[in-house]
Amino acid sequence: MVDKFALREAFINAIVHNDYTSGVTPLVEIFSDRIVITSYGGLPDGLSLEDFFACCSKPRNRELMRVFRDMELVEQIGSGMSRILAAYDRSIFKFTPNFMTVTLPVEMADDTKESADDTKDDTKSDTKADTKADTNEPLDAVMMVLRQQPSITRAEIADQLSISSATISRIIKNLVETRQISRVGSRRSGHWEVKSTGGDTKDDTKGDTKDDTKESLDAVLALMRENSSITREEIAAHLNISSATASRAIKTLVETRRISRAGGRRFGHWVVA
Repeated sequence: MVDKFALREAFINAIVHNDYTSGVTPLVEIFSDRIVITSYGGLPDGLSLEDFFACCSKPRNRELMRVFRDMELVEQIGSGMSRILAAYDRSIFKFTPNFMTVTLPVEMADDTKESADDTKDDTKSDTKADTKADTNEPLDAVMMVLRQQPSITRAEIADQLSISSATISRIIKNLVETRQISRVGSRRSGHWEVKSTGGDTKDDTKGDTKDDTKESLDAVLALMRENSSITREEIAAHLNISSATASRAIKTLVETRRISRAGGRRFGHWVVA
């Protein structure tokens, strides 16, 4: 993403400091990897590059500046540059005798790439789940979600299945590489296409033989009523079942609308219907 404060200040600066005497207006260009804002006029006469980067300002359109100040869109002279330079270095600015260009890089999230936040998610509570990321249960669960909601995001899958985003990323990468799913369209407006179904596999452990019984589902519901913030791993520990079994039980309860998730995976809680 792009720093929203720097983007706001760069856009306002382009409007306020543009030279309108030649009829040229500011230009904003949006690309997949950058946003480019160009204003006409270059640096005002008497203002050097050092002055500019020292946040000194020489308004080219004083009346326009006054209007923006009255509308509380600007605070004080030079404050906008301070916000921009707090987020980016000087390399985003390019000057010519007649134009000034600001290029703000856009960092795009990748559904198959683990972000820094995902790395932090791999705490002790996620260790058991991550070691089973490539077993059939999580793979089949993700594929089922993708069939039902082709436009779902990685974060939403993690919330629904109570699995870390890092694990979801690895599962999606695995499914793409094995050609079981593919991406149709762009990251923002596209959707997932499931090409094949995974067969049902036998349970991993003896505890898994009880995973879909009414008793185990009722036991999970009872724990959620007592502690709405309980994690999958805590449920597994309480009931002496595997994390994969707990995941399947939670998925069944969500699909049958007996429970729902309020808020995010980290700070949200379960709501028992």
